[in-house]
Amino acid sequence: MVLYIATKKAKEYIKKTASAADIKIDIITIAELDDSVCMTEGDLRDFTNIIKKHLDKSILTEHYKVGKHDKPHLGFDECGLPVVLSHNCPNNSLPIIWHESEFGKNRALFPRSDRHY
Repeated sequence: MVLYIATKKAKEYIKKTASAADIKIDIITIAELDDSVCMTEGDLRDFTNIIKKHLDKSILTEHYKVGKHDKPHLGFDECGLPVVLSHNCPNNSLPIIWHESEFGKNRALFPRSDRHY
């Protein structure tokens, strides 16, 4: 498997999941991000209040809730990635970057194309 970009945590999760299903997999990453790139509330300090205030609860879909979601303002599975890709914005990036409200309350800087409808 070749991934364009992934954190070490993501690679380990893929390996663990594949192993549990008795699938042998090799993963090559073009751009591997160290897990320290993931933002936490401690890193964000005052910004945390802003991203909490502007979080639209419509983000909490059944698909989003598959990961950790006590702090949904940090993105899917609370990853807190400050990442935007040219073709889409990952849902584990900070939602203030990519999530648009259903009724136009919040506009995204980099709107995400969602595959779950």
